[in-house]
Amino acid sequence: MKKFLVVIAASFLMGNAWAAGPECTTEDPSSWMSEQEFMDKATTLGYSTMNFAVTEGNCYALTKLGAEDASELEYFNPVSGEPVAQ
Repeated sequence: MKKFLVVIAASFLMGNAWAAGPECTTEDPSSWMSEQEFMDKATTLGYSTMNFAVTEGNCYALTKLGAEDASELEYFNPVSGEPVAQ
């Protein structure tokens, strides 16, 4: 039973680390483009900005709907607004 709980706890911690996403920048938030400026740019590129978030890895994140209505989380550098490869 103890081993089972350890395995469950370890997988939970690893899952949270994976879900945090990439590290996008170490720049001070004062140098980031404003959320409104970023959302305006994202809208012109065809993204829906309804699901905007700032991640623990200092990224701007948007959820993009795919062709089959599958959602995909995409990360952006908040300084430049450029996509970040995962």
